[in-house]
Amino acid sequence: ITSIKYNNIVVIKYLVTFYYDNIIHLSYKLISYMMCSNNNDDLFFYLVQNDKITINDNFLINCIKKEYNDLFIFSYEKIDFNEYKYKNYLPYIYKNNNIELFNYILKNIPNINFQFIIHDMIKYNDNMFSFISLLLNKYFDEIPKESLFIKLCIKNKIEHTIIKHLVDNDYKCTEEDNNYFIKNISKKINTT
Repeated sequence: ITSIKYNNIVVIKYLVTFYYDNIIHLSYKLISYMMCSNNNDDLFFYLVQNDKITINDNFLINCIKKEYNDLFIFSYEKIDFNEYKYKNYLPYIYKNNNIELFNYILKNIPNINFQFIIHDMIKYNDNMFSFISLLLNKYFDEIPKESLFIKLCIKNKIEHTIIKHLVDNDYKCTEEDNNYFIKNISKKINTT
């Protein structure tokens, strides 16, 4: 108990590896302390790999916060995940600017709802430039034209030529988007 309380990671790793059955009653406390310290992904891998830990939303969210991307992916693939569950993790992925996990979700979740992704991204005031760039570069053909992708691009100050390209390709444009386009983009295009 003392090694857990003082977060002596060497002793904790030893106990978990060789005496887990004897300390299982302390597993909640152990995992809480481990999540508070750094560089424990190897121990978490051991616990997940040997089914000694319950993989739940809280665990996966902590993996995102700690930037344990490989552990998140390994754990996520190990559980019987609901294809809509990824929506719970997006806010944390955005907040931590974790492009790697964003790409993983887009690439590996079957029938992902790109309309939802775009709509969800609009809610965030933080800079979404990297996420939008990934969508443009790797998933452009997946973005529904009826989504509010132009609005998302305008909000995040994406280059005007890209916004013009979206308009020219019949992506949904709200009245507010049209006004922005007329005031800002048309002038720049006409002057060049």
